[in-house]
Amino acid sequence: MTTPAVPEGNRWRIVVNGDVQRWGTPIDADVRAKDVGSGVVPVERTEKPVETLTMTLNRKSNTSATLDIEWENTRVRVPVERR
Repeated sequence: MTTPAVPEGNRWRIVVNGDVQRWGTPIDADVRAKDVGSGVVPVERTEKPVETLTMTLNRKSNTSATLDIEWENTRVRVPVERR
């Protein structure tokens, strides 16, 4: 699966796509047909600038976590749950 992020001002749209070989653009109707879900997460400001794009999986429970994505002064927390 691939998971692109689409920045939208003070929120990001996270899209999960079932095609594991997918990377880059264009994102057309054929690509979107393989989307398996999406959601919107709010943007937070970091306390200090983050120079390198950083992704951290932070465990919250035995079945849930957040994927924290940080870069420059931006952080988004994507909830992840095991079914």
